[in-house]
Amino acid sequence: MQNTNTQTQNRNGRFSVRFVSLIILMALLLQIVSVCCFAADGNGFYFGGSSSSSGIVNGIGKFDSDETIKALKKDLIASLNKDLIQQVEDYELRGEVSVIITFSEDSLITKYTGSKESKRMSFSEYSATTSARKLKDKLASNQDKVLAALSEAGLIDEIEYNYFNIVDGAAVKTTFENLEAITKCDGVGRIIISNTYEALEAVENPVDVYETGIFNSEAIQYTGKGTLVAILDTGCDYTHSAFTSYAVQGAIYDRAFIESKITDTQAYLDSGSLEAREVYYGNITGEKIVFGY
Repeated sequence: MQNTNTQTQNRNGRFSVRFVSLIILMALLLQIVSVCCFAADGNGFYFGGSSSSSGIVNGIGKFDSDETIKALKKDLIASLNKDLIQQVEDYELRGEVSVIITFSEDSLITKYTGSKESKRMSFSEYSATTSARKLKDKLASNQDKVLAALSEAGLIDEIEYNYFNIVDGAAVKTTFENLEAITKCDGVGRIIISNTYEALEAVENPVDVYETGIFNSEAIQYTGKGTLVAILDTGCDYTHSAFTSYAVQGAIYDRAFIESKITDTQAYLDSGSLEAREVYYGNITGEKIVFGY
């Protein structure tokens, strides 16, 4: 019982440290964002651009140059790694494991989203540019250096994948026993256990489905006529041909219905002056999408 209580206290302590670190980080970020927004020369706000009058920031996305933010991020990663090692000990995990090791906060996507290229080309196009290739080569060179050191130290057995697009990292095979030593090596960021999922194989096919798992409805007589379908989503392309090619016959809802109900919606309560004409899309979508906000 005493051991269990000690483990619980340790977990609570680790949670408190991580929580406090996150609160401090958020407070600093909010402070810096406020500086970015109001470091103006009297003619407006600065979002993403440089302030010639204050010289404090170079724009949104440049906060990594602040040593305080760097230190907090480093402490947070160390805390996450420490928590992982503690879980390995608590659950007495042993033997081979695949993990993802991160090396920095750079990646092609982070450079792309904060660049001018993101406004005039796709990510695929950006990936083929000279600047993207140079960044990838830089990340690869650093990865090779750190991974070579880990291999020479006998801490990893195999390099499975290298990642550059979304994260600067690599998937490697190692053991649970080596994880703590890996976290202490220079150039290593966060360690994440890589879960592996095996696809299920159907031994028989009592229902008629394709190999993709989609049901074959050719023999079904139902057409869907008279069925009301509601989709709750964060958004949709109401200009898609699926919504604009054919109109609904005998639609249940129309603009008059929206006008009768709009004052009861949260959208109206939030804005206080919402009108049906602002949210009615039935005339565009053939009554398939009648309300959008």
